Amino acid sequence: MYLFVTPPHYPTSVGEIIGQLHLILCQAKTSVNEVNLYESVKNWALPKAKDILSLSESFCRDYLNEFGKLYDKLPKQIIHRDLNPSNIIVSQHEWGFIDFELSEKNLRIYNPCYAAMAILSESFAEKDQAKLLKWLEIYRNILWGYDSVVKLTREECVALPYVAMADQLVSTVWLSEQDKYTELFEINKRMTQWLISIFEELKLN
Repeated sequence: MYLFVTPPHYPTSVGEIIGQLHLILCQAKTSVNEVNLYESVKNWALPKAKDILSLSESFCRDYLNEFGKLYDKLPKQIIHRDLNPSNIIVSQHEWGFIDFELSEKNLRIYNPCYAAMAILSESFAEKDQAKLLKWLEIYRNILWGYDSVVKLTREECVALPYVAMADQLVSTVWLSEQDKYTELFEINKRMTQWLISIFEELKLN
């Protein structure tokens, strides 16, 4: 399945076009699975990641406590679920999206967070400070662009680091269980550790 979007003006960022996709998907009447991201992280991803990544008790406890307080207040709808760069098509006048096979009902801010994490996964260089700072700029621009189309709630702004980390924990644990993705797992393992070290910087001011 693919979907082309022609917004009222040509978007200036990936975040804007993800916002336009949100406006379309929130009207979709199709039936999809509903996923509780908090429960998935609490009961599966975080316990496994704790051992794989040697996460501290305090990080795990604080993460679950804060995310749990926010989760029920966050808007949910049908999302694409796999917005990596290869699933976004850009032409002269239109933006397109392909591969909706993983679509589900989930937190709406999962889409922009996933897109940012996918970009980081394809370009991560833990010793290249300039690249890491550039990614932080891309991350914020995606979210600001998304916010310009779909106004983020106060709770969503606070929850962004928790949702971005949830995506990264789920991805890293899944990769750890796939023999053919050993190298990608190692990259995401280092990514997760780096993201934890800059967790506060993932907040949107």
